[in-house]
Amino acid sequence: MPTIPPPAPRAPSGTKPAFAFPVPPSNPATACNSAKPPLTPPPIIASTSSTSNKPRPPLLPPSPGTYLSVLDFGARPDDDTDDTAAIKACIDAAMTQKKTVWFPPGVYHHNQQFRLDGVKLRGAGMWHTALIGTANGSVRDFGFRIAGDGAEVRDLFIENAIVDRRGSGAKAFTSARSDSAINWRVENVWVTHSHVGFWMSGAHDGIVRGCRVRFTFADSLTFNSGSSRNFIEHNHVRGSGDDGIATLSETTGGRHKGIAGSAVSTGNIFRHNTIVANWWGHNADLAGGTGHVFENNYLADNSAMGCLTINHPIPFPMHDLTDSVIRGNVIVRGGGRITGQLRGAVWIYTGSASARNILIEDNHILDSLYRGIHLTGPATQEIRFVRNRIINPGAEGVYIDKLVTGSGVFENNYTSGATAVPFRNDAAATAYNVSSTDNNW
Repeated sequence: MPTIPPPAPRAPSGTKPAFAFPVPPSNPATACNSAKPPLTPPPIIASTSSTSNKPRPPLLPPSPGTYLSVLDFGARPDDDTDDTAAIKACIDAAMTQKKTVWFPPGVYHHNQQFRLDGVKLRGAGMWHTALIGTANGSVRDFGFRIAGDGAEVRDLFIENAIVDRRGSGAKAFTSARSDSAINWRVENVWVTHSHVGFWMSGAHDGIVRGCRVRFTFADSLTFNSGSSRNFIEHNHVRGSGDDGIATLSETTGGRHKGIAGSAVSTGNIFRHNTIVANWWGHNADLAGGTGHVFENNYLADNSAMGCLTINHPIPFPMHDLTDSVIRGNVIVRGGGRITGQLRGAVWIYTGSASARNILIEDNHILDSLYRGIHLTGPATQEIRFVRNRIINPGAEGVYIDKLVTGSGVFENNYTSGATAVPFRNDAAATAYNVSSTDNNW
């Protein structure tokens, strides 16, 4: 299990967070043996600050002598001219001189993806520095490719003005296994109207913090192909065209066409994120890998599928998901009807790979369209469910499909207001073993 870093500050001085979550155990390796009283749903806390939604003044440039301004290389903001060549020249010079690329306030246009090989780049703030993509049709015509050791992008807004369909290929942030991205960071960046927000393959030891991703045609933040030890927190995702946040650990076969020898994704941590109003896919998807932690996130209002999922579909083969924790999340109005299935808000499907030594604890599952927790799929499931609260589900509180194999431990869970029975197990007793202790069904 990974060691969870200390949390970043939740809100500026003088404000209150929109949600107050219960504090989880600090060590996921010992969480399975913890003994805690049942939790009450976290209260909604209204902000007392009248300025919390107002943009801050533009940020100042870095210290003198530490940066290169794109203006000095010919970029001209706030007009209709293309700034691609000037921006690229500044990035190349900054790499050679070991300096930061600086974008003063303004709107800049580009038609090419910029490779940041260990280069740091800063804007004047997401309300003040904007990069607008003006080309369409290729993954290489927009945004940034993160590579090398120590690349950073901070404090700007990025949008593609041309993308109008899912197949456009325009991704705001990418990384490939061959890029060897490590110790990278994207912070306080606003992404909108792209094909994908972040598609990070083989990226390690990165941070995505304080970002907004809006209105993508596919995934908003995805980490795959062996991406490991990445830390994703305090981000807000809305209107995602596929998975809002996902960690994938593909094998080499299937429709995902995983890279030969693809490593197992390990130790990715997702906490204090908000993912709402997906129009396809899942709000959050843990698809294979080991040692992941998904905690204290707010998920609401997905379109048709599960809201929080462990998803191992047969057409997209994944490595097994092992030794991972899903804890302290709030899941509201989750689940949906698709291909004749009434999927639960928490939907666990082990089609192509197993899910073993998984802890799902202290989650609040509210007003699910159908089931609160829904287990299905033939591959082995070994999952422990502890102190989860399921309130007013539209069908069963917990539903175990007839396909399920393995074992489930249910301890101190609570269901209230279920439209159907609170707990239903259709799995064969010889195939799936249930241990139930002190549950309020």
